[in-house]
Amino acid sequence: MIIGRPLLTWCVPWLEKRVRHKILYLGSKDDTRDEQRYQGYCDAMMLHNLSPLRMNPRAISSIHLGMQLMRDALSANPDLDGVFCTNDDIAMGALLLCRERNLAVPEQISIAGFHGLEIGRQMIPSLASVITPRFDIGRMPPKCC
Repeated sequence: MIIGRPLLTWCVPWLEKRVRHKILYLGSKDDTRDEQRYQGYCDAMMLHNLSPLRMNPRAISSIHLGMQLMRDALSANPDLDGVFCTNDDIAMGALLLCRERNLAVPEQISIAGFHGLEIGRQMIPSLASVITPRFDIGRMPPKCC
């Protein structure tokens, strides 16, 4: 089941409605799901005449990695105003780094993650996140050829 790519074609227009035009994709470990999400992001960015930007360290995701990526992203792109993260761990790190730098989220920069983890909803401000039906997918019986 491929859900990452179609869902991201929804996320970029959502960020664009918030008048965001420099939207970065923060990836993590290079795997199939991350690549599908990135391709969906690219499709949507191109559809809206926006230039795709990507940081992908090929490292295992963590909140700490999200902070590090966001620090690097802001250094390289000081006018960054939107970030889509491959998962909520990376997104929470990005949000914490913005809070550390007194950047108002979502007023100055919008951040969205992927998976809808509860801890993201408890952050201040709460984390925007694509909620995936992971548990429902896990309960589905396998389909044979």
